[in-house]
Amino acid sequence: MNDLKISISGVRGIVGESLTSGIILDLATAFGTYILTNTPSQKEKKVAIGMDSRLSGDVISQLIIATLRACGIHVLDLGLIPTPTVLFTVRELGLAGGLIVTASHNPKEWNGLKFVSPRGTFLRQDEWDEVYHIYTTKKFKYESYKHLGQVQPYHEAANEHIQKVLSFIQIEKIKEKRFKVAYDPCNGAGSHITRLLLEQLGCEVYGIHTDSNKEFERSPEPIPSNIKKLEKYVVENGCDIGFAIDPDADRVAIVSEKGQAIGEEYTLAIAVEHYLKAFNAHTSLAVNISTSRMIDDIAGNHGVKLHRTAVGEINVVQAMFDENCEIGGEGNGGVIIPEINSGRDSLVAMTMALSALATEDISLSVMIQGFKDYHFVKDKVETGKLNTKRI
Repeated sequence: MNDLKISISGVRGIVGESLTSGIILDLATAFGTYILTNTPSQKEKKVAIGMDSRLSGDVISQLIIATLRACGIHVLDLGLIPTPTVLFTVRELGLAGGLIVTASHNPKEWNGLKFVSPRGTFLRQDEWDEVYHIYTTKKFKYESYKHLGQVQPYHEAANEHIQKVLSFIQIEKIKEKRFKVAYDPCNGAGSHITRLLLEQLGCEVYGIHTDSNKEFERSPEPIPSNIKKLEKYVVENGCDIGFAIDPDADRVAIVSEKGQAIGEEYTLAIAVEHYLKAFNAHTSLAVNISTSRMIDDIAGNHGVKLHRTAVGEINVVQAMFDENCEIGGEGNGGVIIPEINSGRDSLVAMTMALSALATEDISLSVMIQGFKDYHFVKDKVETGKLNTKRI
């Protein structure tokens, strides 16, 4: 059970080992009970369910749907869909919440659950604490057979999400450039929606690892060491840019026209710099503490305030709401524009990068020379069992 990860970011584990059907059922019931308790009586108790492309996703999704129905919750089944599209749909349709079956960038044997609030964000700490308390105490609520929830497939989410992005960002310059774009979604949830977005932006699209019916063919995290094939693919096809996406499609790393993975820190830096210029914005910014100092430089150059938060996407999003930030994100390739979506969004990140290229009318390799070069080492350290009471 040591591999079960439980935090404000959700729950993740190895399927059949640390993440069992019993745990999934209890977590889904706890969330259903939370929805029943916290949704105003006059509002329909309906949630959206989505998943990434892991082999275990459909089984877990069906377990969750059945459990929520037993709690009297109605379910919109979005099927295989990016995490940001679930967030967008919950907010756009005014739902009571959402659940996403994903383990993000973890290996294929992992899966997990992310819990979504009615605001279209992940749960705040106080909200997660309430769900976790219900889970640990097993104070569950169910409905009688007369009031079971219903399930309804919902196929419009991807297109609605794309149209929201296209309506916000000026896309005519992008279309004029007819960019050649390569992308590698790791056979994940971004496989189909990314191609649809890029084609609507007038791009000539080249894709690898785009079959969401297959297992991951590279290590899921979009870091330079994992996207060597995309680097070669960009050069071989004479592409202007390449995008590497994680399995649930909320993070993007960029490859230059020279076939160089420039590092995921540049995704947010390019988006923020372009936003402040293109929208003539004087908004403050919010990023987590694990984000490059390039953002400090950008904020200083534009005379805007930068807010640093604890790690955890909801911490950044909450700071953006509190400080009225128009853009922010995380240095792991996550870009957030709250007017479009209340979380990291790969569609936003890719469109902003293409808009920056089109507006500046320079290559990506030249563009990144305008940023000060910092060295930022991120690595993982095995700690074994820790006595957290002593930390």
